[in-house]
Amino acid sequence: MAEQIITKEYLNELFEYREGEIYWKIPTRGHSVGMLAGSVNKLGYRAVKINSKLYKAHRLIYLMFNGELPEIIDHIDGNPSNNRIENLRPANTSLNRKNAKINKNNTSGVKGVSWDSQSGRWKARIWSNKKTHTIGLFNTIAEAEKVVKLARERLHMDFARHS
Repeated sequence: MAEQIITKEYLNELFEYREGEIYWKIPTRGHSVGMLAGSVNKLGYRAVKINSKLYKAHRLIYLMFNGELPEIIDHIDGNPSNNRIENLRPANTSLNRKNAKINKNNTSGVKGVSWDSQSGRWKARIWSNKKTHTIGLFNTIAEAEKVVKLARERLHMDFARHS
């Protein structure tokens, strides 16, 4: 049997979309009509098996609505379990990184701000155009936070995430 090409039409035959979730329309082995499709993986993404192949639910939902799949689909709010169509937008690796949450290794509690022990001041940095750019050194964390947020909004625009 030839592999089924996943299209908008095919997905809309298989699934019904409701409030960020997809439900089976067709009974298959292990699935009944109306059953929530897929399961959540350890990273918080729902994955759905179609013809023995796993797909992330947010990619299926985006395709169901738009008929195409961009390189990356970004969750606007950063929550991988929020697959409401209004929370999904096309992106690329660079844009997706701009919308990344604060790094778990961050010790200042402010995205883009770290303590610079050499100067004894707070360093504000931002990632843009595949490089880290130092914005400056500041006496207070509040000053560094204000400046890095302004720079992020200017450079990352709709993809700016401050936490």
